Amino acid sequence: FAGQFHADFYDDFSRYTNGASIDTGVIPLFGNAYSLRFGSTNYSNPPEVIGGELVSTNGEVFYLTTQLDRNVYNFGAVFEFDQNDAGNNITILVQPDNVWIGRVLHISATPFTLGVDVSTNGVAGFGGTNTIISHNFGSAGVAATNTQQLLVGQIVGDTLKINYGGQTFEGRHAELTNVVGQYFTFESFYTTNTLTNRIHEV
Repeated sequence: FAGQFHADFYDDFSRYTNGASIDTGVIPLFGNAYSLRFGSTNYSNPPEVIGGELVSTNGEVFYLTTQLDRNVYNFGAVFEFDQNDAGNNITILVQPDNVWIGRVLHISATPFTLGVDVSTNGVAGFGGTNTIISHNFGSAGVAATNTQQLLVGQIVGDTLKINYGGQTFEGRHAELTNVVGQYFTFESFYTTNTLTNRIHEV
């Protein structure tokens, strides 16, 4: 087991100086350099670290990707929602290649829901989706805003286990082994009125 039990990727945004930009080429605490992709073509400012938390700087979606040295096995994030709004979310993507959202494990958490899809589309664009986890926490949501949330998961073969909001969920899909790979992405999604989340650790 020599070398098996170590982090391939980890970042703690409290280690960056205030105002630091997290852009393509930035090296995380552990792992390979980030590649930054924007959710629209007119995005000009990369996300910044403000008060030890990673935030979107001008109201757009950003995706930060790193390529691990082996397939994703365990993953997680610590973050806070700014508003108790269903539009607020944090999304994690796991892919076997760099075809953008072709074959992908797509995990999306909001204050009220957890949704996991396996897309076997194979070409750019989110299609051929199969929902393997869908949960609604009800009108109370998982926790108060401006409170640290934890989302962690583990992938073993065709099975995904996730802990979020103090509950454990499990989903299976035969194609999961073909969809999971070395590309790990986390996304900050923005709504029109405010930042949706602040990311502490990934």
